[in-house]
Amino acid sequence: MKKVIIPIYFHNNTTLRSKNCGIEYNIEDCDIRNVIIYNVNGVSECIENGKLLGTSIFFNGDEFISPLNKNKVEELIEYSETNSVIAYKELYIKDNKGEFINVT
Repeated sequence: MKKVIIPIYFHNNTTLRSKNCGIEYNIEDCDIRNVIIYNVNGVSECIENGKLLGTSIFFNGDEFISPLNKNKVEELIEYSETNSVIAYKELYIKDNKGEFINVT
């Protein structure tokens, strides 16, 4: 089975503290980690406050944000077969309310 590896934004101590205190932060201040994905359900441009942040990647009912542009993500996916997810020890995802939650 082939896999696609896509860089995804992850909270670090600073951005997570800001989020938990209700303080705004820039997603660009988050860490970026590579995630191995076997089942992508969809992708779209991620735009917040009129700014293009990268690409929203939808899989397993959740949304993850990659700093890569949509065309690059689609290109990576086209070269892969997809089915399930392997992620990292501390995995934060963006829920349907736009909040990042820890799913580990």
